[in-house]
Amino acid sequence: MLGYEPGTPLDEIDFKLKIDVSPISFVSKDDPPVLLVHGDQDNIVPVEHAFRMQERIKGAGVAVELVIVEGVEHSVSKTDPQTSCVC
Repeated sequence: MLGYEPGTPLDEIDFKLKIDVSPISFVSKDDPPVLLVHGDQDNIVPVEHAFRMQERIKGAGVAVELVIVEGVEHSVSKTDPQTSCVC
């Protein structure tokens, strides 16, 4: 298992595995330009992770743009007018 449900007890989480498979671990100078889009109401992945990813990508010398979408949670939907533009 690579993901965990919110509320998973800490003793059940393999933190080494999470680090090994995290997208931030794969950033390199050879990456193409990146657009990050994150909802400010995401209760699954804190918005701070998007800022960390942006800094890691910048640090690798790759062009990156981060868009924080107000009022949006974790997922996007083609039927939600606020998030359908990113689908």
